[in-house]
Amino acid sequence: MRRIYNLLRSRTLAFWLIGAFVAYSAVATSVTEGDFARAYANPLFYAIATALALATGACAWERTAGAARAWRTGTSASAAFVERLASTPQIAVALPSEAEAGSVLQDVGRSLRAMRLRVQVGEGRLVAATPRIALLGSPVFHWALVALFVVVAAGRLTRAEGLMGVPVGSGRPDVASSYGTLEEGILHDADFTGLTVRVTELRRDHVVAGVDRGAAPLVELWRGDTRVARHLVYPNSPLRYGSMLVHANAYGLSARFTLIGPAEEQTTDVFYDFSAESPVVEAYSPLVVDSADGGTVTVQTGIPLDITGDVAPWVVPAEPRVAWTRIVDGVEATGTVGLGESIDVGGGATLRLDDVGYYARLSVVDDWSVYPLYAVLAIAVIGLALALLLPPKAVWVMLVESERGTSLHARTRQPRSELVFASAVGDVLCRAAEGKGERP
Repeated sequence: MRRIYNLLRSRTLAFWLIGAFVAYSAVATSVTEGDFARAYANPLFYAIATALALATGACAWERTAGAARAWRTGTSASAAFVERLASTPQIAVALPSEAEAGSVLQDVGRSLRAMRLRVQVGEGRLVAATPRIALLGSPVFHWALVALFVVVAAGRLTRAEGLMGVPVGSGRPDVASSYGTLEEGILHDADFTGLTVRVTELRRDHVVAGVDRGAAPLVELWRGDTRVARHLVYPNSPLRYGSMLVHANAYGLSARFTLIGPAEEQTTDVFYDFSAESPVVEAYSPLVVDSADGGTVTVQTGIPLDITGDVAPWVVPAEPRVAWTRIVDGVEATGTVGLGESIDVGGGATLRLDDVGYYARLSVVDDWSVYPLYAVLAIAVIGLALALLLPPKAVWVMLVESERGTSLHARTRQPRSELVFASAVGDVLCRAAEGKGERP
């Protein structure tokens, strides 16, 4: 186990894993042409991410243990440490014979305070260090990275995302059957959110600060008879409520049909998407009706648009009609119907056209991890800022008498990334010995 831990906290391993993570992301997103869901669902990516998360956790544990030891000991010096400081100093500077040792030590303290260190001066000794909070920067940053991996993984397992078509003026329950396309994590709640998504208005050319933001549906979320959220949705302005995030995806036309036959009446909404090549909006799925003899009847429909010059504007026609093609036992029949008119589907059943209007296609995301993700990122930034702007450093200085005279001995403690701290302390001691230290 110790061997595995040592391997995981290896900086070499972390370097190669980060490189593999970045390389995979760059290649996968290029090859899949922006299909991020497919790019990041590959087992190879999961293996790289898991290994990187474990390596980050081992590194975080190592840094936390080191910070805990440094917090407990603070700047106290054991007898053995004082002995090493006197006999084998990291830095040694001889004082001129005419120098006043006490004044030199005071000059060293003032210079170290100018380096944003807290200084304590005792009899013949000095200790300076950053505030203890500096010890938290690196551990907080690394644990935040570990939490980031955990939150993202948990979010992927429990989230759902799909496209939902909602006719303007009506609503759809947040259930699987309401979506045209839907992707669910394996641990997503099968009951979904229990909310109803309504679209009460569609502004086809919504302008914000002089910029046309396109079609903007007014989306409402209802829990039973209570409206819990309402927002005009357009690019960069989604509706947010709890774990739900609703974006506008597109808009089109919708037709409402009622199947009238031997059984009870059934109402169905059919959605039609506009095409730049055709003056007819086509349904993205045909109507399939159960016939009286136990078979099915397929009815393909489309809505002809009004043509102005050579252009078919993407609006509801002034007198909407639905063109239909019915296929029964391989025999095809065609025709058109207006509002209130019906299509004969055989067996005494008919499809009545009740309404033609707009629908909004919404991208609906159910993902609780979004807000924890923001919180973890904020903590990571705070930890990184603390680690970069206030790295933990300490220095112990002592006056040592010997046959050759008085010397300043010093030892330092700093992160490996602080390459110049020890030399900066050496410069401080040299300037103070020469009488060039900081003066009050």
